[in-house]
Amino acid sequence: MPRTPKTDTLRLESLYLLGRTHGLWQSRRDSMLYYGYELARQAHTLRNIEFEVKGILLREQYFHTLKIDYPTAMQINFEAIAVLEKARTLPPSAWRVDMNLGELYSLSGDDDNALRLLTRAKHRLLTNGRLDTILTTSHQMTIEQKIGLLFNRQHNFKESEKHYLAAAALLSDKQPKLNAAYIYGDLAELYLKYELYDKALTYARKAEKTWKELEPTGKPNGSNLSMLAHAYAALGQNEQAEQYALALLSLPKPLSTARRRAYFALYQVYSDQQKWAASLHYYKRYVVLHDSAANDLQSRDLALLRNRYDIERIEAQNMQVQQLQAQKLLTIEKQAELNRLRATSQARVLLQKAQLSEQQRRLENERAQSALARQRIAQRLQEQVFAQQTLAHENRTQQNWIFYITSSALLLLGILVLLLYSVQLRKRKAEADLRLANERKEADARIIETQDAERQRIAVDLHDDLGGTLATIRQRISSLQEHTNDAATRQAFVDLEPLIQKSGHDLRRIAHNLMPPELTRIGLHGAVEQLIRALPVQPTRFEFLVAGVERRFPTDVELTIYRIIAELVQNVVKHAHAKRASVQLFYHDTYLAVQVEDDGVGIDPDKLMRSQGMGLKSSKLRVDRLGATLRRETGSGGTFIQLETPYSTPDALQNSYRRRSSAV
Repeated sequence: MPRTPKTDTLRLESLYLLGRTHGLWQSRRDSMLYYGYELARQAHTLRNIEFEVKGILLREQYFHTLKIDYPTAMQINFEAIAVLEKARTLPPSAWRVDMNLGELYSLSGDDDNALRLLTRAKHRLLTNGRLDTILTTSHQMTIEQKIGLLFNRQHNFKESEKHYLAAAALLSDKQPKLNAAYIYGDLAELYLKYELYDKALTYARKAEKTWKELEPTGKPNGSNLSMLAHAYAALGQNEQAEQYALALLSLPKPLSTARRRAYFALYQVYSDQQKWAASLHYYKRYVVLHDSAANDLQSRDLALLRNRYDIERIEAQNMQVQQLQAQKLLTIEKQAELNRLRATSQARVLLQKAQLSEQQRRLENERAQSALARQRIAQRLQEQVFAQQTLAHENRTQQNWIFYITSSALLLLGILVLLLYSVQLRKRKAEADLRLANERKEADARIIETQDAERQRIAVDLHDDLGGTLATIRQRISSLQEHTNDAATRQAFVDLEPLIQKSGHDLRRIAHNLMPPELTRIGLHGAVEQLIRALPVQPTRFEFLVAGVERRFPTDVELTIYRIIAELVQNVVKHAHAKRASVQLFYHDTYLAVQVEDDGVGIDPDKLMRSQGMGLKSSKLRVDRLGATLRRETGSGGTFIQLETPYSTPDALQNSYRRRSSAV
């Protein structure tokens, strides 16, 4: 990938993760050393102190943990300290260097330096805000355990207990349970050492519970079994002590320290039970292991001395390196002082040369001043000429601006006049269009009024004249039927009776459609219901539905709505070829919705617009007059029409009502 700050950081992080991964790989642990060197080298080139320290720590871990080479690990930690001293701000891994050195000093028996470094490591860890909280807590517990171990080795019970309990207080559900097992074990061992058996038993039980959670089906922890056996034996609970001691001894290859505690616990148990043979047997084994432990302790002390010698030797070498660096620095400072003295002498020589040429510079200065005076005089003359030219140019510019402003003002005035004239023309055109629209509306209103008056006249004539004629014909036929004796003639008169009744019914229906019943009395609801009931059930069966709380319109408005409904119903009967149809009235809060729906063949909207007859045109005029909206949806499945009429009456319709009232 191209080299950018982001990719460089990712590359360094990858080297660090590869080093840690190979450290866990049993057959390839030596690669951890390679990645540590490579990470430190690349980080040093990029001046990234954080990853340079991480590379050094990989090498330290290799020698400290894998090779058990403590002197080399100590020397590597000193290299890390030298790198950290160059940093302006300490990287997050600085605390780990102190912790590693504290462990190494502890292994060499130098408890004072170990305690100092571990305390500083804890302080740096807690003041570092760049680490995760859970990870910080885990590292803090580890440091508290190590400090507690140091005080335990110094036989300082209070300080040891304090740090062990501080580590236990940091335990939580988010921390690994293995940490809890080790901390509880350390506390139990501390209390056993100082013969506080009740507390030792409490923490040993906690450790036992934690080990069982970690290994529910595996082998128990031998060291914890031995501490339980020791505590129970000291408290006189022989049965439990014997149980835990024998459980420990049944484990394959338990630690010698754990076996020694188990032998001593069994010795105490069998002594209390007066089983002298068994007691003597386990006591002898305890003595053997105790002597072996003493020899191991001496060997450990010798190893500590050797480690301390190696560490002191490394410290001396590190001190020599620091002294050499200090000498080099002193040499550099002396060289800088020598260079400074040389520069001072050269400055003095230059000063003397400057003093010798001071008179020459004064002469040259006087010559330059005289030349400058001549140049100033010439410049003043040029400035006067330039000022005259500038004044003339400004006069011409002012004249040009005056001409330009005058022309622009005249042009703007002309444009303004044209705009005013154009606005006046548009206003006149709008007024003419408005008058034309009003005249069209009044003409439409007069057409509708004329149609209504003509309908009323035709309905009256049909009812009075043709209705009376049909009644007279019916009476004459009844009279002739009574005076004839011919059976065929009498049957013919009987056959004419239904036709005359149907004619009378059709006449009343037509007259009803032309002039509906008194709307003031029965209202729109009753009038429409009578209209639907008067229709024949063949070929189209109509249904009538009403929903909502009925509200009344003015009589002329209800008559207009009735005419529209009648025209829509008549179109369904004539053109829809429908089997079923419905008329529905929905009384909403602010408007009345009328829905006419059928399951007929439907009509193409374009064809409908091209072939509008007088009925549709009359309906459209009535809708516009009402200020209502008419929506039509048609298709192969039928036609759906909705008329929405607001309860408020338009001004045009109110004027029409006023004209009718004045005419009446």
